[in-house]
Amino acid sequence: MVRARVGFLIIGAMTIGTLVSTLRAETPFPPFNNPSVQRTIEGKVIWIDLFTADVKAAAEFYTRTFGWTSEEIKIREVEYILMRNFGRPVAGLVHRRKVRGESAEGLWVAYLSVNSISKAIIASKGQGAQVLVEPGVLDGRGGHAVIADPEGSIIGILKSMSGDPPDFQPMPGDFAWSNLLSRNEDAAARFYRSVFNYDPLQVDDTDKVNQYYLASDDYARIGIGALNNDDDATPGWIHFIRVRNLEKTLNKALDAGAKTLVEPTANLFDGRVAVIADPVGAAVGLIEWTETEGANK
Repeated sequence: MVRARVGFLIIGAMTIGTLVSTLRAETPFPPFNNPSVQRTIEGKVIWIDLFTADVKAAAEFYTRTFGWTSEEIKIREVEYILMRNFGRPVAGLVHRRKVRGESAEGLWVAYLSVNSISKAIIASKGQGAQVLVEPGVLDGRGGHAVIADPEGSIIGILKSMSGDPPDFQPMPGDFAWSNLLSRNEDAAARFYRSVFNYDPLQVDDTDKVNQYYLASDDYARIGIGALNNDDDATPGWIHFIRVRNLEKTLNKALDAGAKTLVEPTANLFDGRVAVIADPVGAAVGLIEWTETEGANK
């Protein structure tokens, strides 16, 4: 089961803070909408970055495995690669220097949409979160910050300056679902509902992973499930990329240097899933949907 076998790396706050502070100065990021729209969908995952010590190796892996294309962007001294799926921006790869004593492994950090960065920061700190990156503005992207929730799981906060992208059925190669594994699901659900104004959804008694699904604008946005008490894994997020064929994609990933963390498992999130560690050590999920509605429960 996913909950029992996936561990997560927590990158030092100083490392992420230094990186994102540098990104603030020059940010040739494409807007989410052009022209801009007046749309904010609180709690929606609207962007995701991979922080890694080897962006070129990461770009090669995701290109080979998922068919993404890459566009290298120089931002001061930080290497940033914008990845596209079917021509649409899908993720960013951010270079981070390895700090002595830290693992060189990568970490995917998703950004949740909010109406107000300042209000989200106040709410999160009031619930016991730590601010890793103070609020700032990325030109073309919007206001942002990065926090560690009360258990230490890292999540970004983003207020898009062009409005949020609309909800759409994810294509193969798109990120399609985000799941938090926690040692205290009740407390985690209270935290995320308080900060991001989620609505709770009824969870089927047969659900094998999650105790909570949290929704906004009538769509499930995230799931919260349990880590086993006897597991050495630490709480954290796993983000899933939609694939057409789970076994074929998994074999591609393994051929490109990935390792299997969770073998293909059926009947999870309305489909079949596996979890891998990419060649830079970042955990990422694969999901093959068997229903047209996918993860929108």
